[in-house]
Amino acid sequence: MARLELAPELMAEALLCAIDSAEERGTPAAEAWHQDLAALSALPPIPDRERAFAALVADWFERLALDVALRAALELGSRISSRIDVLYVRRAARASDEGAKLFDRPAAHGNDSCGVRLVLSVLPARFKEPRALFELAARELLHAEDLLDPAFGHRAVLSVNVADDPAGAELVDERVRVL
Repeated sequence: MARLELAPELMAEALLCAIDSAEERGTPAAEAWHQDLAALSALPPIPDRERAFAALVADWFERLALDVALRAALELGSRISSRIDVLYVRRAARASDEGAKLFDRPAAHGNDSCGVRLVLSVLPARFKEPRALFELAARELLHAEDLLDPAFGHRAVLSVNVADDPAGAELVDERVRVL
C-alpha cells in the first residue's frame, strides 16, 4: 500500500479550516485546540518552536482524523496504491489547481527507477468536507491507475525539463489533466 504523506503547511491550514468551521466553532475540541495553541504561543521564542508547532498540528490532525478520507480512497484504490510508493498531498493554490500528477522518481544513480509518486493538490477547506475530499482523491487515484496501465502508454517521467522550461512543463501538465 502506498505511503500517505501530507505537506506540513497543508496540514496546518486544513486543521485551522476544520477547527474554525461553523460546525466545530465552540466545541470542546475547538476550545482544547485553542488552549494548546495558546500554551505553545506563550512559550518564549525557542529554536524548536516551529517543530513543536508541527508536532502539535500533527497530533491534532490525527486526533480529529482529518486524513480518514484520504486513507479510505487509498484502500478503495488498493490496486493503484500497490503500484505507487507515495501519495503526497499538498496545498492547491486555487480550485482549478486541484488534481493529481504522477511522477516516476528516477534513481539518484543510473537509469533505474526508484518508484512512482502521486502528488495530489487539494484546497485546505476540502478537509472540512470528508466526502468531497474522498471523491476527489478516489477519482484521481482511478485516473492514475489508467495512466499506469501499459496499454495507455503514459510515461511518468516528463521529457520537458522543468528547470529549463517551466511553461512547457505546465503545458504538459495541463494537457494531461484535460486528457
